[in-house]
Amino acid sequence: MKVYYWLQGFQSEDGDPKNNDGSWMQILINRMQNDFVSTSSSSTTLDSETAMSLGSNENVYFYIEFAHPNFSQDLIAFKPEVPETGFHSYTVSPFDTGGVATGKIVLSDGTSPKELIQNNSFGSEYKQKFADWANNRAFDSPVVDYIDGKCPKETFCHSISPTDSTGKPVECRNWIWEVRMKKKIQRINTGKVALTIQKLKKRICDICMGKQMRRVTMFNKGEVSLTVAKLWIDEGDLEKIKRYIRETYKDSEKTRIAALFSPKENPVIHKISGEHTYTAARDWLKKEQLKVGATW
Repeated sequence: MKVYYWLQGFQSEDGDPKNNDGSWMQILINRMQNDFVSTSSSSTTLDSETAMSLGSNENVYFYIEFAHPNFSQDLIAFKPEVPETGFHSYTVSPFDTGGVATGKIVLSDGTSPKELIQNNSFGSEYKQKFADWANNRAFDSPVVDYIDGKCPKETFCHSISPTDSTGKPVECRNWIWEVRMKKKIQRINTGKVALTIQKLKKRICDICMGKQMRRVTMFNKGEVSLTVAKLWIDEGDLEKIKRYIRETYKDSEKTRIAALFSPKENPVIHKISGEHTYTAARDWLKKEQLKVGATW
């Protein structure tokens, strides 16, 4: 069975979006620890979420199996463990919802942006819908064409045309599949005390099994569990991160955080030097998917 990797990077319309105050380093450190709560969304995202009734600052976003050319040189691929049934803490849409909300994605049939998002927000069934579209309607070589950003024969939603008024292929955010995952889940009753999912996730229980001590993380049924499968990071940015950790973190945390960004200690690290991150990421994605097959 194929793994559908969820990708996340710093994105900008023009050039490198990382600001000069160094906050991008803390954001990246947080992401490597699955901490999406500590970082607030951009003002554009907040406005779009409010306009589309998606909940302001409640979501974190990923692209499914796609590295956008506008991503900066630091990009993470997450391997999700997604519940197949029950409550879902995420939804998937066959387009960039921010592009729809801001009008950058043009709707051709009079459908309102909010209506389009509401009618095309899926749970675990997204895998089947994505595979049917990519394999049977969109591409001749489904895995390679989608990952490489080749314009599809048709988009999933007929409200979005694969070409503009001049016949030119539309920008890929018109048809790339996007995940919206809730930063926070509603409170749940644990018996004696009610905890948020974030607190529950951090409650690590040591369970003694014979002579072995196993550490088990508790998760709520229905929650997505994310594992960092790969971090592509610019060589210069990696050195900045290491220096930031040395200067910012207490000794009690420094070693653990530094290990996350050590290629020797963490095999998911891939240093980038002299090439674009999105190109390296696409090569890796194609290699991983083609091991299983040329279709989704």
